[in-house]
Amino acid sequence: MLSHKFMIIAGYELRFILSNFEYAMNTLINTEIWSTNLYLSLQVYFEGQQLLILASWLSAQAQDNMGKVYQMMNRIYHEGGAVTIHEIRRDIRQWPTPLAALNTLLEHEQYISRQISELHVLCQNTDSSIHSFIKGLYTKRIYVSTAFMELLRILAMEYERRLPCFI
Repeated sequence: MLSHKFMIIAGYELRFILSNFEYAMNTLINTEIWSTNLYLSLQVYFEGQQLLILASWLSAQAQDNMGKVYQMMNRIYHEGGAVTIHEIRRDIRQWPTPLAALNTLLEHEQYISRQISELHVLCQNTDSSIHSFIKGLYTKRIYVSTAFMELLRILAMEYERRLPCFI
């Protein structure tokens, strides 16, 4: 009888962990959809500025985000959970300069990195298959994002160090 009670308690704990996981995944799914929208807005802006390589990178990021959304949705369904998609609210922005747009992108990348880190911490306390899934989903992105943020910092510093114009 004692082992039966333990199984009930363990089952409750597993459901609690999975419900936290489901909530965190749904939050991240909605964040990734919002992020995709921002990437596409920035892509359009940078195409208009003739910064085609950056626009192309943003297009690839948007596509990658939606791939992650589908994978997370499938995982939630696999675990017996439910996916909740919220309405996307986006500020319509007109960036005055490419540097302002890059600063928006840098702030966004920092925010996304924090969200992913929080999910990693949550998943470390779950079963190993969930942790492996999240780690596999975001390992590549963390490295690319970190390198990209470093490039943005360099560009911002260069902008601040403009040499005076001698006439």
